[in-house]
Amino acid sequence: MNLEQEYTILIKDLDEILSLGKDGLLKSEKMYGTIYAIEDKLKEISKSLDERSQLSIEKTIPMWRNVPKTGIFVRNEEVEKRAAPLRTLLTELLSKQTGQPTLSLKQELVIPAGKSYEGRLYLRNLFQQASQSIFIRDSYFRPVILDVLLEFMLDNNQLKVEILMGDNQRLAPFKASFSAFKQQYSTLNIQARNSLSTDNDHPRYILIDNQLLFNPDHSLDQWGVTTVNIHQLTDTSEV
Repeated sequence: MNLEQEYTILIKDLDEILSLGKDGLLKSEKMYGTIYAIEDKLKEISKSLDERSQLSIEKTIPMWRNVPKTGIFVRNEEVEKRAAPLRTLLTELLSKQTGQPTLSLKQELVIPAGKSYEGRLYLRNLFQQASQSIFIRDSYFRPVILDVLLEFMLDNNQLKVEILMGDNQRLAPFKASFSAFKQQYSTLNIQARNSLSTDNDHPRYILIDNQLLFNPDHSLDQWGVTTVNIHQLTDTSEV
């Protein structure tokens, strides 16, 4: 069985428990049994994959495991929390394996809530346009953005990434992750700093190679989790 077939089967297994969860018909032992089997399979597959795919798998699979209580029906919120990230990961791995084209760039795009994979895919597609530099301006960042950026920086060690963010206490997890990131990947050219503004500081921009400029109305990690409108600024004076 090739990787495309294996990914497809694992996605089908996740779709089954996600469907049961929505109907309130999923028991704890069924959910965790399926998820743990998929995680174990991904760990096995990971040994034959490239470094960035290995990192994506390692980041998605928790280090700890719950002991399921038998006979207990699981709330849909819990099912989504555990199964949705795995499904997103598998879909990305499948897309890479099959060589399916990513979403094309558009001057105006709306990604509706509930389409988190599509949101992540479009963000990856924006980053993929960069050959020299990526500048990101946002008031709030979560560590997951570093995971996405790492994929492209490992492939292009000349890529320069600059992050400018607002200064607020909610950034503590990102700052801690960024410090660890810099320590582990000291040769990568990435910088992050705060603006002087705080709570009233909410502009969001992505500038690629000092040429392509995008203005989303939600933070990058929320694309598809929340409905996001993404506008490309094309006027030379605006850029």
